[in-house]
Amino acid sequence: MFDEPDTISATGEARQKVWMAVSVSPSWQGIKDMVNIRGWYQSAGDGTFYYVNTQTVAGQKIEVLTQGAGAQAWTDTHWFRSLPLVKANASAHFDSDIDRPTD
Repeated sequence: MFDEPDTISATGEARQKVWMAVSVSPSWQGIKDMVNIRGWYQSAGDGTFYYVNTQTVAGQKIEVLTQGAGAQAWTDTHWFRSLPLVKANASAHFDSDIDRPTD
């Protein structure tokens, strides 16, 4: 059923390509429920981080899915629920974004 430690079967190889490991931080840098996703066999790197928060855009409260990467989960992408919101907020920056330090 399980692969031996020194061998990877075809099934194990397929798993290695698609399985992920997920962890949830209850609170990190003031952000609640941040999810970190890494490759199943990933032994280095920080994975990709995701969190949802409510932002006020044009006077309207909307939920935004934010994606980050790196050692501090630096913000690199925002995901919105509709194409009009995407177009209106293509270069949005929110107070909850975690910015990479500038030298």
